Amino acid sequence: MKKLIGLFMSLATCALLLVPVFAQGSSHTVTAEDVMDNINLGYKVEYVRVSDLGDESAEASINRQLEESARDSMLLAISQSNVMTYSDSRATGEYHQSVTRQTKDLISVKTSRDFSVGEHKIYSDKSGQVFDAQTGAKLRLSELFNNSSDYLKIVKNEMKTLVNQPLDVDDECSFYLTDTELVLVCKQGEEDSQDLRAYEVPIALTDLQDVLKPQYR
Repeated sequence: MKKLIGLFMSLATCALLLVPVFAQGSSHTVTAEDVMDNINLGYKVEYVRVSDLGDESAEASINRQLEESARDSMLLAISQSNVMTYSDSRATGEYHQSVTRQTKDLISVKTSRDFSVGEHKIYSDKSGQVFDAQTGAKLRLSELFNNSSDYLKIVKNEMKTLVNQPLDVDDECSFYLTDTELVLVCKQGEEDSQDLRAYEVPIALTDLQDVLKPQYR
């Protein structure tokens, strides 16, 4: 356990990979790569840290949530490697966060992760998180839209023109924003298993102009 704590604490002191600085604040990616021979796991973690938002409380809240997501993924990988690996096999994986959009009102982060044992891919997953840059709160899908809009009906109608199979979407759906798109991440199959499938469905913001709140267009 001490080794696990020490490993995660090392994330704060490892080398930084700088990403573009935005006028409304800045962000960088913290990277750590560790090989844990005693449990046959090699796992690489990259997570985003934001700064210069103008509100220390919001900044701390966003950074805490992003770091917790990275930590949870690493601990899951450790748990799975203990169960799935044997003396002649090795587990490997990666967890990566990247900023997809940042303004004075929001910070959007896309996450990708994968986990393999030997030559066998166990899962490959994607998700998104969008934060209110003023409060640090993680936004739900419904919070992007005007209160009077039937946003789910509109979103589902847009999805029908983009995908050939039925995908479930509700207010708990994972998503992220770019400068031009709302990207829904719809999942099918059991979480963290070979059955898991993550589908990214991009909807042009121009198609949602009438129902999106101004700060998210």
